[in-house]
Amino acid sequence: SLPGTLMSHAVLDRDEPIRAMIVVAGNPLLSIAGQERLRKAFEQLELLIVIDIYPSATAELAHVVLPSTDMYERDDLNVVNIGTSAQPFAQYTPAVVAPAAERKPEWWIAHRLLQELGLPSLLDEAAPDPWAKYRHMLRTGSGVELEDLQEHVRVLPVPTPGEFYERQVHTEDGRVDCCPPAFGEALERCDRLFDETVAELGDGRLRLVHRRDAWMHNSWFANLPRMKRGGRTDNPLSMHPDDAARLGLAGGAGSTLAQDGDGV
Repeated sequence: SLPGTLMSHAVLDRDEPIRAMIVVAGNPLLSIAGQERLRKAFEQLELLIVIDIYPSATAELAHVVLPSTDMYERDDLNVVNIGTSAQPFAQYTPAVVAPAAERKPEWWIAHRLLQELGLPSLLDEAAPDPWAKYRHMLRTGSGVELEDLQEHVRVLPVPTPGEFYERQVHTEDGRVDCCPPAFGEALERCDRLFDETVAELGDGRLRLVHRRDAWMHNSWFANLPRMKRGGRTDNPLSMHPDDAARLGLAGGAGSTLAQDGDGV
């Protein structure tokens, strides 16, 4: 529920820190900024479980590594952005080979852990159905039965603007909480950092992340040696024709850039 860059803070800086973590198909030690601090956070955890199909830097710090089934050993259903794609479709692909050794699907591992914690689990049922939620989403949102996807891909109707919440949001009240209480601490921190940055600059200007040159929209390209040596004399700008007309600009128009050490 919070940005990954706050992970180390949740472990190292809280009065009641996170003490255990389960990492599924990810390598946050390398994919999230601040590796040195994040390593300290992982080393402080009382329990770190990694569920994956490949070794990783994060797995090296894990107390337990659980091998999951790979893309050929498990059933699959595309569910991300079905309702927001320009041309949505639903595709189900069954497993094509048996799992190697004792590898299990990620959902099975998660629900087996729930059982060990004494919490309700799909595995408590005589015939566990991990597809129940997605079956409901397909039926309610698109009028498609999961069984219809066993043999072919189904192209779904293009979403009609204005009906997303009615058809695609499946909470009981049909509403989405865009600012849950969990965001409170992060929002307060953002406000504090914003005020500190403005005060530090002292000139009313803001700088981008890492304070790189602004003309490249904070791109790494601005850090290349050849760009630092030779500089750049133009900065192409794309603009809506209506805005260009309002500002008296035309295609090919140009201006001179003044650049100092802090940007343009």
